[in-house]
Amino acid sequence: MESKKILIIEDDKLVRENIFEILEAEGFTVVQAKDGVEGIFKAKQELPDLVLSDIAMPHVDGFQVIELLKTDKLTERIPFIFLSAKAELSDLKKGLRFGADDYLTKPFTKSDLLSAIELRLHKHELVTSEMKNLRENIINSLPHEFRTPLTAISGFAEIIRTEIDTLTRKDILEFITYIIAGADRLKGISENFILLSLLETIKDIPEEIEELRNNNLSNIPEMLLKSGTSIALRLGRHSDIDFCAGTESCLSSATINCTKAMKSKDASAYTDVTIRISSNYFTRVIEELISNALKFSKESETVKICYFTNNNNFVISISNPNSLILDDKILTFGALMQINRKKYEQQGVGLGLALAQRIVSLTGGALDVETKNGLFSATIIYPVAK
Repeated sequence: MESKKILIIEDDKLVRENIFEILEAEGFTVVQAKDGVEGIFKAKQELPDLVLSDIAMPHVDGFQVIELLKTDKLTERIPFIFLSAKAELSDLKKGLRFGADDYLTKPFTKSDLLSAIELRLHKHELVTSEMKNLRENIINSLPHEFRTPLTAISGFAEIIRTEIDTLTRKDILEFITYIIAGADRLKGISENFILLSLLETIKDIPEEIEELRNNNLSNIPEMLLKSGTSIALRLGRHSDIDFCAGTESCLSSATINCTKAMKSKDASAYTDVTIRISSNYFTRVIEELISNALKFSKESETVKICYFTNNNNFVISISNPNSLILDDKILTFGALMQINRKKYEQQGVGLGLALAQRIVSLTGGALDVETKNGLFSATIIYPVAK
């Protein structure tokens, strides 16, 4: 197995050589740079697996080094650990803000150094592996998904172009409707892919996670009603959706007995409940799950949207009679895989459930999808904000 290459950027010769000896003895390939200018050059030349860099250096300091490396496509993903005699919190925050993965304060022990390096290399390998899997899924799945709506768009556009003199106004409007539908589908695929990619890049960054959870969402019943009604109307299933409030039995996918409609007195008890997620992300999750519940059921089968509080948690259950017989591993299939694709030919690349799962997880909630006794259920649980 090829040894990992580590670049040391340190203007103190004694410190630099001590680190060099430790790492070389551990089997690493080590490259040295005596200052920031040389460090930037060698980082681009050698493309190391990890960079160790001092902060306080003449001419070009560590912050400038990482800033330049993070703007270069060749070096932007290299793990970066700062070495500094300064232990001030402001330096730590500044380093992390610039994109550093870790921070070692001098003097540090051999154990501290090797542990930090091992952790960052391991995390980088995991992220690289995940990105490779995602890339392979994209290569296998996206060509078909883009080709289908593009074929419709170009086909109907070509008919209008070549047959416009013989087409009626009604024909043209009908073809334009198909073209718009194809464009909307392409837009949805692109937006889902971009959002999932964004979430994958921030899932290991504490500051980004904290930012995601620094939101307060209340008046949840109104948002559920608005999102559910909008999706149902869009799919032509406005009579196949039902709401209920305050019924804990809805959590069970085995028995849907939320027979009462959502009345103002039922919903009013939950209007002041607050959870930590932005309204945009919450709407995205709810619309994805309701859309799936409707798509995976027959027309006239009712989708139930129930909610209640339980042990300081706010619970939302989205359930429907399961026509397609899914299993409880639905969320482990992978972002771009679809369910029973050959038999049912669903629209889109199957990113919806993966997106919903990732959003809920990153914002501090939990999402469970299961089937039991012929019923399909998606359950979202969020701690009630204090």
